Amino acid sequence: MMDMIATLNAELNNRIASVERRPGILQIIAPYYHSDGDMHEVYLVRNMGTGEWSLSDLGQTLMRLSYTFDTLSDGRDALVQNIVAENGLAVSGTGIIEAPVNSGTVFYRFMGMERAISQIMSIQYQQSNRQSSKFIEEVYSAIQEFLPELHIERDYVPVESREDLTVDIKIAAEARPFFVYAARSDSQYLRAGISCSELSKLKVRFRSVVIIEDSGKISPQNWKTVTNIVSKQCIGTASLHGEFLDYIRDESAA
Repeated sequence: MMDMIATLNAELNNRIASVERRPGILQIIAPYYHSDGDMHEVYLVRNMGTGEWSLSDLGQTLMRLSYTFDTLSDGRDALVQNIVAENGLAVSGTGIIEAPVNSGTVFYRFMGMERAISQIMSIQYQQSNRQSSKFIEEVYSAIQEFLPELHIERDYVPVESREDLTVDIKIAAEARPFFVYAARSDSQYLRAGISCSELSKLKVRFRSVVIIEDSGKISPQNWKTVTNIVSKQCIGTASLHGEFLDYIRDESAA
């Protein structure tokens, strides 16, 4: 088991740790996060009968997804099944995503697990995104109307393997692009900050702008955290025709 942790550490620049939760269950501590800041839950689980190990999420991923969807109907169940299979994993009838591992396969299975979790949780993000689409459309329309010379792109993924870091709107610029996030809730606001922080760690060059529909929905703790991460924050729909556009116009010309 420690050989597998050592393998992961060697492949991921010593960014892996582990915690024994109970006999035969070891949680892998790795820098992969959900949009609310919680870490992906991935475990090495030993079969006490055979002594063999498997990589497992212990059902935590689909449990999280259930907070958004009461059931996995309307094609979501098939989508989850496809995501899991494409990443070399399997999902049990109880909703546990898992795969057998050894020292030779643990890295590839682990990366498959992380991709699967990110892709599955993007279903949750897409649902949330649809609920906030009106506000995002307002932002998008304002850019199109008043800055038509700029190239803009919706739902931009800066790092191919990290769909959890999707940007609401990318505005191309000569020096560095602008990554624009539209936040209608405290969780969306925090997601924007976490995404910007992770993208910076991944050496992505960008300037970040968060547009907050209602600052009264933002907790003081998250405000302090995100303010120290992002380049610019604008509040209210009125800023779409004032402060926000002025910032993009001025910084694009700089």
